[in-house]
Order: sequence, then C-alpha cells, then structure tokens
Amino acid sequence: MSKEEVKKFISTVFCNYCEEYKNVFSVFEPWAKYKHVPKSKSGDEFRFSIHECNQVVKFQSVYKGRSDGVLTWIEFPIRYKEDKNKQDGTIHVDGIIVDRNREAIYFIEAKRLTKKQGFDYVANDIKRIMQHGKKDDLKDRLKAGYKFDGYTFYCLILADFWREHNTIGKAYKTDKKSDGVIDWEGEVLSYIRDKVAKNPEVKTRSQLELIAQSIVDIKDNDYHLAYALFELPDFK
Repeated sequence: MSKEEVKKFISTVFCNYCEEYKNVFSVFEPWAKYKHVPKSKSGDEFRFSIHECNQVVKFQSVYKGRSDGVLTWIEFPIRYKEDKNKQDGTIHVDGIIVDRNREAIYFIEAKRLTKKQGFDYVANDIKRIMQHGKKDDLKDRLKAGYKFDGYTFYCLILADFWREHNTIGKAYKTDKKSDGVIDWEGEVLSYIRDKVAKNPEVKTRSQLELIAQSIVDIKDNDYHLAYALFELPDFK
C-alpha cells in the first residue's frame, strides 16, 4: 500500500473515530472532573480528564470495522529488557494493530496532553519504540507459517487535550494563540521530531517521516483529538 493510500485510510479511520467520541458526548459526559489549587494562584479550578485507554480501544475498534484481516491488542509487550532494579523489565506499547491485508503494523501510544511536558512524553514514547521494538523480536513470536516480510511498520500517536480546563490550554490561550488551540502540525510535531532525532541512542537512524496528522474539535472548541502517523524507518 502506497503512502498516499495509508494517509487516506488512516485519515478516514480518524474521522470515524472522532464521530464515535461525538456520539458518546451527545448522550453523557464520560470525563472525570475534579478541583485542584494551582501553586501560581489562589482559588479552585477544574481539571477534566478522560483516560487515554479509550483512545486506543476506540481507534482499534473503528479500524477493525473498516478492514478485514485485522488483529489488535492493548498493552502489547514489544520487548523484554533485563533490569536488575525491576521485577518486570517488559517494555510495552499502549496498543498494536496488525493489518494482514494491507501488510502494515501500527504501534500505538496515547497521551492526555494536560501540560506542555506532554510533548516530551510523546517524543520519549517514539524513542522507546525505535530503541526497543525490533522486527526480529516480533518474528520470533510468530506461529509457524506466518511472517512479516514486506510489512511496513508505523508509530501511531493519539492525543487529546482540553482548551479551557487544563494547564496546556490555558498556556496556549495566554502565550501562543488567542483561541488556546495548540499548533499540532507545526510547532508540536516539529518539536517532537527534533527531540527524537537528537537522542544519541537513535542518532544513526533515518529521519522520522510524518505520513499523516490531524487535530479535530470534538466538543464546543474545548475538547480536541489529534493524531500523528510516523513510518518507522528501521523496520523495513
């Protein structure tokens, strides 16, 4: 499948995925709302939160609904790393999609962007996949008769953020844009790619290629969903 076909298909899945959120929001409020007192000012403010596992499960579900031959899993172990300081050194990704018809595998990481440090967390997730997600390790776990030769491997980042009710939206409303919407395609993804490229453990790897991205308003210009799809260069 060509890059343009991948871009078109994932973009369609993302649009359907956003509609799933809108459908739920039209019936009930699935978010937690709690008060906290910021150190920088007095008084209470509300912080809203939706667990990121919903992003993974809903995206996987929509993807499977649009394609045959698809396998999915959440908290997928990409490698076991020996660590004397931990009882369990297994390295997981939030989810995986194996599309046998399109010969594509997607490692999924989801994030709630409640503050700007979340951009660093996304970059760290990508670096972790590039460092520890080895194609040969996956091959060793396949049953007889199955193989991933010819497959293309991707890193799919899913994210959400509240414009009014979390630190990140307030920061952008003050410092960046009057509407408080983050510059996902420009500033954020450029920052993340640069952060990954500067990591010494992946410095010999090819430049991370952005295949597709989008950010969509889900609720009254307050709650947004975003995604970014990167091709993993060393998995060919």
